[in-house]
Amino acid sequence: MREEPIRILQITGGMNMGGIENFIMNIYRNIGRDRVQFDFLIHQEEKQIFEDEIISLGGKVFRIPSLGKVGHFKYIKGLREFFQSHQEYKIVHSHYNTISGIILREAKKCGIKVKIAHSHTSYPKYRFIESIYKNYSKNLINRNTEERYACSQKAGEWLYGKIENFKVINNGIDPKEYKFNERIRKNIRNELKTKDNEILIGHVGRFSPEKNHEFIIDVFKELYSKNNKYRLVLVGTGDTEDKIKEKVKNLNLQEVINFLGVRKDVKNLLQGFDIFLLPSIFEGLPVTLVEAQGAGLKCFISDTVTKEIDLECGLTEFISLGKASKEWAEIIDKNREYIRKDTIDSLRVHGYDMTENAKNLENRYIELYNKV
Repeated sequence: MREEPIRILQITGGMNMGGIENFIMNIYRNIGRDRVQFDFLIHQEEKQIFEDEIISLGGKVFRIPSLGKVGHFKYIKGLREFFQSHQEYKIVHSHYNTISGIILREAKKCGIKVKIAHSHTSYPKYRFIESIYKNYSKNLINRNTEERYACSQKAGEWLYGKIENFKVINNGIDPKEYKFNERIRKNIRNELKTKDNEILIGHVGRFSPEKNHEFIIDVFKELYSKNNKYRLVLVGTGDTEDKIKEKVKNLNLQEVINFLGVRKDVKNLLQGFDIFLLPSIFEGLPVTLVEAQGAGLKCFISDTVTKEIDLECGLTEFISLGKASKEWAEIIDKNREYIRKDTIDSLRVHGYDMTENAKNLENRYIELYNKV
């Protein structure tokens, strides 16, 4: 009988706050760690937000230089050296979307028995040369994996092709953690210096082109011109942050738009919001929208986001990205009023209870391990 837990290597870009990272940590917190433990191979030199928690839960964190920093051949060499020196891993689970093809091919060459790819997005737009490379890597996935997972049907079809070729694992949460709480709401609004009669719009996401922050600012500008009680909070950080801050400054909206950076208390921040705005150019199945609905928030979403995200509790409004920012503002202003309600049953019915998802994945890891 095995006394020690099996160890699964999770491979990611980093372990700071983000949709993929939150998904992995939600699984990690809820999995039976006496049976299954997670270790992490990341592509960041600096310390990550979740690193201390990973270590406290019994995990290890390894580092490798990123493809973008060292180039193709040195990256392959780094992967090969890592897998050759860590033969203790029988199962590796890569969350690196298209680049998983290269990662898992090298894992296979080094004798790792079970390779899992996980798609967390759909239809990203790449520059021409980048698209050639990423399509090359993408095409390696199916023949170098034993298991293929996706956060949504759309994300799976984008990365793997055939519908029968993958399993959808919902980006679940702990419903009790997000249930609307009036006390937390008051505390958050006090912290953000938001008055009772002000309408707080929130967005959670890294600052990158696909999240469409420029359009968020355009929509907010229209809303604020309609009603000066609107306020905006942006949670996250990233490459386009400085550009967005400059735009806000040029529009003279600094006093009514708050940049919060990375926060560990997103579940509390959601309680303080009145509206959740996500006009992404593309997404997989964003866990932030599961969290927002879990907090009973009205969500205004671009129609590029999969309809699977609608938990049928009357809180999602899909709007075409073909509409101008002024039209978005009119729709939001007209439909923003609603009664905050408990959505726990909706989350569970639609399979977004992380406790159940973690148990299912735990059992699958053990099943796969016992076969090798």
